[in-house]
Amino acid sequence: MGEHLLAAGSERGARGYCRPVRVTRTGVVVLVALLASATACGAGADTASTATAVQNAVSKSATATGSKTVMSAKLRGEDLYAGEFAGSKDGRNGRGWVSLPSLNSTIHYDAVAGALYYAFPNLPAGKKWVKLTQPDLQSIGIGEAALQQQQTKQILALVKAPSSEVRLIGDQQVNGKAATHYHVVVRAHDLAHQSEPPAQPAAALSLFGPTTPVEVWIGEDGRVRRITYTIDLSKSQKRPKGFPAHGTLAYRFDLSDYGVVSTPTVPSPGQIMSYSDLQALLASTGTGTN
Repeated sequence: MGEHLLAAGSERGARGYCRPVRVTRTGVVVLVALLASATACGAGADTASTATAVQNAVSKSATATGSKTVMSAKLRGEDLYAGEFAGSKDGRNGRGWVSLPSLNSTIHYDAVAGALYYAFPNLPAGKKWVKLTQPDLQSIGIGEAALQQQQTKQILALVKAPSSEVRLIGDQQVNGKAATHYHVVVRAHDLAHQSEPPAQPAAALSLFGPTTPVEVWIGEDGRVRRITYTIDLSKSQKRPKGFPAHGTLAYRFDLSDYGVVSTPTVPSPGQIMSYSDLQALLASTGTGTN
């Protein structure tokens, strides 16, 4: 009777998941084809190939000299802080902004050779920037960890480590562009060794717990476009200072503009205030910094 369309089987697509295909009819060939389809795709995408797709995307993304990261954090569903940084992958050069409810405003900053210059509002005439050192940042709640979270290399380290589970979710969109969504379960012990500099495993375990589920979106160009994860504070033995014992802390990082590095220059010395000078000014006006 010739060949006729009889049933739909499936084949594994380029991203590791299954899609329907037409199977032609010639007696036993049909049954074999359907059984092969069920064996290959009935249980979902091949874990090894899916994990490889994620690792390849991380490696490709990490080779870029710079990128733009837009991040946000929510505590118990409420906005905690947000920020953006466009610059080198180590965060030492570039431009960004940070928004904290405690500041009640958005503060822009430049990073030049590792030094940070913040454009605080209402500075004295002629002053446009306040230079903040690491101790200064910690004193107002912007610790090293918060700054590192905007560095491309630190963000990618979340999914660079070997994972106990990698599962493909499917095709979605990130900021209006096609992307493929993966679910990754990261072991804290492995995560500790992927951060730069490496963190002690105990430190990672105390913050994240033994494992951390991370969501990853990879664009059609093979680069990571979004990473999200949520910390259950009730399982964290070492919560960030001032955080509640229960609830969730959710982070989102959107990555774009790979290969683009903003290179601001050091502001004129006459436009710069030290943080200690800013504190003295605020104290004299009765405003304070806390």
